[in-house]
Amino acid sequence: MEGTLLLTPAAFRTATLALLLAAWIYFRRSTAWRVLPEGMPWVPADLPWTRKFQLPFTRVRAHLRDFQGGSDLAYEGYKTYNKAGKPFVVPSFVTWQPEVVLPLAQVKWLVDQPDTVTSIDRCLVKDLEFLYTAPAAWQFTRPFHVEAINKLRLDSLVEDIAEEVQAGVDEQWGLDGDAWTEINIHSTMLAVLVRITARVFVGSPLCHDAEFLEAAANFISSISGKAIIISFTPELLRPLVAKFITKGLKRWNETCAKHMVPLIKEERLHRRPSDQRTMPPPKTLLEQLSRLAVRSTHAKDRDPFSLSSRLLALNFVAVHTSNHALENALVDMVSPPASTASVFAELRAEAEEVMQQNHGTWSKTAIGQLVKTDSALRESLRLNTFKARGVERIIVKKGGVVLPSGQYLAEGTKVGVPVLPIHRDPELYDDAMSYEAFRFCTTNEVAGGKNGRTESPRRAGHVELVNTSETFLAFGHGRHACPGRFVAAYELKLMVAYIAMHYDIEPLASRPENGKFSDFSIGSMHDIRVRRRKPEESK
Repeated sequence: MEGTLLLTPAAFRTATLALLLAAWIYFRRSTAWRVLPEGMPWVPADLPWTRKFQLPFTRVRAHLRDFQGGSDLAYEGYKTYNKAGKPFVVPSFVTWQPEVVLPLAQVKWLVDQPDTVTSIDRCLVKDLEFLYTAPAAWQFTRPFHVEAINKLRLDSLVEDIAEEVQAGVDEQWGLDGDAWTEINIHSTMLAVLVRITARVFVGSPLCHDAEFLEAAANFISSISGKAIIISFTPELLRPLVAKFITKGLKRWNETCAKHMVPLIKEERLHRRPSDQRTMPPPKTLLEQLSRLAVRSTHAKDRDPFSLSSRLLALNFVAVHTSNHALENALVDMVSPPASTASVFAELRAEAEEVMQQNHGTWSKTAIGQLVKTDSALRESLRLNTFKARGVERIIVKKGGVVLPSGQYLAEGTKVGVPVLPIHRDPELYDDAMSYEAFRFCTTNEVAGGKNGRTESPRRAGHVELVNTSETFLAFGHGRHACPGRFVAAYELKLMVAYIAMHYDIEPLASRPENGKFSDFSIGSMHDIRVRRRKPEESK
């Protein structure tokens, strides 16, 4: 047709090749942060990743191997390479970034590295795609939220937590003392923990506001899935895709901010540096965070919406991990071998005795007396870590680093340790695959296992839930160990104690398997049958 511009077949082929070349160049540049470690073995060994000639979608197929086999890959590499003191590399279906997994002997080296060499923040931001899912949460110049968590006065929060435990469990599990009720352990415990964490973070009465709690719960339940979808999206399309799939997250963030921002602004008025010596100490995390924010000279650190978003992001981390720990612990306690050993009954007797000794009131001292409960929780965390790989960092030092074993890690390399294989190593723990509820409150286990590695600091005869070591890494280890683990321990122990004293749980015939995704454990999602104990039984 006259006036119509048509491409000849040769021109069309040239244009197509040019577009493909441009797309390839963009892909290579936009994924340059996914550093491919060199000079180390890959697991599984048959991955074609390191071949000079790669077929199309080789890397995609390699990462897909991690989809349901992440934990198995960690075990395979641990036995084959880590036990011989060598690191190995695994693919990742979640982040699509290969990860170097270090042996036990190099855990101390990793946690001792300064932030100028390795970064935990970059790992967290990338794993949850926070720059898309909660961008305002990370608009700060320094992470003083860690300082705020460390400064929480736990003794002042015990009664508040205990109050929310009672109200939340009663609401979710009911008060029927005659009939057994089937409940979903994951969803019910999540609802209670959202409420408890809100009491610690923002205080009363906001922690009872239905709109606030619903928005916070929706944010917590949705952010991981949204982050995974974003990580699957080609780099060029991420801003566009994220704009649509994070609409819900932004809406829930704004809803929570509607309630938190006025509190932050009010708190800031009373938390000027000149006033802080005469004002009563802050109680909630919101108050503590606001107090630290006013000391900063940077506007981003003081922005109320950014502070609100950061509190919501921290809320996700706190609730998500605590819920995983709690549901696994309860399932472990009522499954063989614990159910046949009457572990739940022993925990009930301990809680009732502690309550009697403390005149029916919970305090920091009383919680410290729940030694068996503490051990039962720690043992469940040993067997059921949230991730098979952990203590993860990104190498940020210009020029990279050299491992103690001599291998070179370039800047941008992701590195971690095989947490679950370490926790289940029979050379480190006697009868390592068995749930022994009171493993950590007997004197013969204080040394930490057969090789004499110490679990310190510790009380004589009892290794506490919050203690970290090279062989117990559920909370990480070193100066970047989870700062919220002390609050979490209070919440978990009070939850187990209250449930044991006021509810019966029907024993399970066998321990249900946890769901797996990559190297994550997503819990049992199991239904259990519960019944409220009658007043004459709860003495």
